[in-house]
Amino acid sequence: MITISLHKKISENKVASHFQLEFTTGDIIGITGPSGKGKTTFLKVIAGLTECDEGEIVYNNNSWLNTSSKVFLPPSKRDIGFVFQDYALFPNMNVLQNIYFARKPIFDDHKLHQLLECFEIKALLDQKVNTLSGGQKQRVAIARALVQLPNILLMDEPFSALDFRIKEQVISYIKQYNLEYKIPIVINTHQIHELSALTNTVYELNAEKLVLLHQKEPTSMLGIVLKVNLENQSMEVEMNQQKFVIPLQKNIQEGDTIQLSISQK
Repeated sequence: MITISLHKKISENKVASHFQLEFTTGDIIGITGPSGKGKTTFLKVIAGLTECDEGEIVYNNNSWLNTSSKVFLPPSKRDIGFVFQDYALFPNMNVLQNIYFARKPIFDDHKLHQLLECFEIKALLDQKVNTLSGGQKQRVAIARALVQLPNILLMDEPFSALDFRIKEQVISYIKQYNLEYKIPIVINTHQIHELSALTNTVYELNAEKLVLLHQKEPTSMLGIVLKVNLENQSMEVEMNQQKFVIPLQKNIQEGDTIQLSISQK
């Protein structure tokens, strides 16, 4: 369980913004709202990169921050993955070195290969990051944060430089990653449609406070019937007395694993 209650003055001309969140393992939280309201500052306070005027952060009963009792856990002790708006890649390293810098051993070679394939960065591994396009840098920055397997993953406008096709692949990977590792994720973005595709709870930073905008209810899996047709390479889904036929995206053989994600809109 992560409990966050913060007051932070964003600038000299604005009153303090109040941020209050409570979420747990496996949650994906989205935050949207106008520029200049403090969304990035909020993430940096969670990471310990920016001071807070007043408040506390508790992670699994461990205090990371408590201004009343002068508790402050340094960023290196929080083990937070952070995807920055400006990517924050190490310019003296190539792509592979950037990724390996953060990688935990439990994220093995097979998983790394899958990640590099999905993000389409295998051909870039030997390149210095200053030779990459904005979209390539963003994919490397996301990959570096994922292989860290952090306590919390913070993502600040993480898809802004990605084209539609790559963005869909990256979002799909992050959803599966979250299901496997149950790492809580907080995402800031102006593009609310990105949040609806990925998050289960969305907040808007409005009038200097976080307001709940949308929360998905868990979808019951009862009554769902699946049938895979190897000859036609399709999958039939029956749910609530309705049938859907879904074409498979690759050549599926007997014994292969198929992952199906169903969400409410």
